Amino acid sequence: MERIRMNIDRGLGIALRQVFENIDWINRGFINKSDIKRLVDTYAEQVSQVTADQRSHPGSLEMEAFFRRFGKDKQNGKIALPEWIDELTPKLR
Repeated sequence: MERIRMNIDRGLGIALRQVFENIDWINRGFINKSDIKRLVDTYAEQVSQVTADQRSHPGSLEMEAFFRRFGKDKQNGKIALPEWIDELTPKLR
């Protein structure tokens, strides 16, 4: 079972890293609210107008909740790659 989990984590880790690197388009090593806003604006035609206009606003409740969930340092407003991967990797129970 542990071997299966390692293989899943390895493959998932690569995909999660690629997503992170696409959001962190200037390679700072972290993503912030402006990066998420830029991502939503880029794909505005594929998301609802409410999401594009309100939910992706840096001061929105959704954006604050997103960064509280992913950022281990709740005060810095940044999500580092290890935080991103840790939050999105399935956990065994």
